[in-house]
Amino acid sequence: MNESQAAMRESEARLAHSNTGLFPMKLNDRQIAAVKASVNIDAIPSDNPAVPQLVEHFGDHTFFAVTEGLFVLEEVDNPELPGTPAEFILIAGWTDEERSALQGVQPTRTNTIIDLDTPPAPGAA
Repeated sequence: MNESQAAMRESEARLAHSNTGLFPMKLNDRQIAAVKASVNIDAIPSDNPAVPQLVEHFGDHTFFAVTEGLFVLEEVDNPELPGTPAEFILIAGWTDEERSALQGVQPTRTNTIIDLDTPPAPGAA
């Protein structure tokens, strides 16, 4: 990554942080598997047609959509917790019972903390 690209990414991170109060957190495949192993929630695939809009509104995160709304993870800075702890943060709620549209909300901590270093379950991809 050259200096110009690095400056652009830093600028994008600041913008996303100013919109949500959260720094973008894009998970790798191992971390996504750890989320699945810990709480049985799948990430929205990065090739989903909605992802570009989500990134535009909320920053470059890995997104998780469940019945309660749209969540991202934020690392937890607590040396007493093992591994790489991260907390689910609610960033949008559903606007209708069919869950067809999201409305951004003030980011809300859930106190649901997982270890992103949790190994995947045996036989999991």
